[in-house]
Amino acid sequence: MVSDKSELACLADSHAAQFILRKEDKSRFRRFKPHAAPRPTFHIQTRWHALKKNMRNFKIIIILTLLFSSSIIIGQETERGKLTKKQAKEIVLEALSDSTLHNIIGVTSILTKEKKVVEFAEIILWDIYGKKNIEKQKPYNVFKIDKYWLLSGTLQKGMKGGTFMIIIDSYDCKIIRLTHGK
Repeated sequence: MVSDKSELACLADSHAAQFILRKEDKSRFRRFKPHAAPRPTFHIQTRWHALKKNMRNFKIIIILTLLFSSSIIIGQETERGKLTKKQAKEIVLEALSDSTLHNIIGVTSILTKEKKVVEFAEIILWDIYGKKNIEKQKPYNVFKIDKYWLLSGTLQKGMKGGTFMIIIDSYDCKIIRLTHGK
C-alpha cells in the first residue's frame, strides 16, 4: 500500500494522466474508425443499391437486345417483300422452265373446305359477272366430286334467266369450266 499522501497524490495524478491519455487516444482513433452500428447497414444498403443498379442495367441491355434483334428480323422481312418486276419475271420464267423446283401444287388438295371454295369462286365470279348478280343466286349448290369442286347458283322462284356454274380443281385451283346461263 501507499504510505504517504504525496505518493498517493502522485499515484492518483498518474492514473488521471493515463485516463486522460486513453480518452484522448480513443477520441483520436474514433475520428478515423467508422462507427460500429451504422457500418453493416451502410454495407447492406450499398450492396442492395448496387444490385438494383445492376438489375436495371441488365434489363436495359435485354430490352435493347430485343429491340435490335426484332428490327433485324423485321428488316429482313421487308427486304424479302421488295421484289422488282425484273426479279418477278425471272422467278416466273424459272418456275415455268424447271418442273423439279419445290412445289406443293398437284401433290395435295389445296381447296379442302367448302367455305374456302365458295370464297375463291366468288372472287372470280364477282369480277366477271358482278357482285349483285352472283349474290342473287344464293344459296349456292356446292359439291365435291373426286378432286373437283362444282359450284352453281340457284335461280329464285319467279325469276327468268340462268345461273353460273364453275368447276375448280382442288389440287391446283385450276378453273376447269366457267359459264353463266341465259
